[in-house]
Amino acid sequence: MHFKTCRECNSIIQLGQDECPHCHEPQSKIEYVLIPVGIILVLALFAYSASFISFEEQAKESRYQPLIEIRKVIAKEKYMVDAYLKNPLSCVEEQNNKNRCIYNNNIEILFVDSKADWVKIHNIENIHYSKEALALIDLSIISPTLKNNYVMTWTKAIRGIHELSIFSSQNHVSAIHIKATKYQR
Repeated sequence: MHFKTCRECNSIIQLGQDECPHCHEPQSKIEYVLIPVGIILVLALFAYSASFISFEEQAKESRYQPLIEIRKVIAKEKYMVDAYLKNPLSCVEEQNNKNRCIYNNNIEILFVDSKADWVKIHNIENIHYSKEALALIDLSIISPTLKNNYVMTWTKAIRGIHELSIFSSQNHVSAIHIKATKYQR
């Protein structure tokens, strides 16, 4: 049983009675309907907000973990890249003040005048070929300027990057190549 207080005499009466048994004041049945409806609305609002939060959490979980934060590498000085990625496994000096270095067995960087000009990431496993793969290098997801079954390319679409390409092999990402913009070299 549910109870309420009479508005006229403040006696406790059973919810849903037509009149107060003490003062005979007519009682509204709207309150009898409004309380359960109010409770249902509050519960529905709570359930909606809980599902919204879990959707955000689910979106975060489904996002790929970055292999590299590209903005900490592209067009940066070699000593900065070495500090971020830890020292390279190997480096080869090339002509015209260029160095090619390998980091973590799958990241190759070409330094021109001691700045990271090209970044190539290979041996990427189990990542579906889609623009969402930009999250692998910690970039916001935007549509490519060119896309086919084998490569997606962003040309002058991302600040600080002249060209970025994601390559596909059997509908999975096989490699990512990033070229710095000329003004940053």
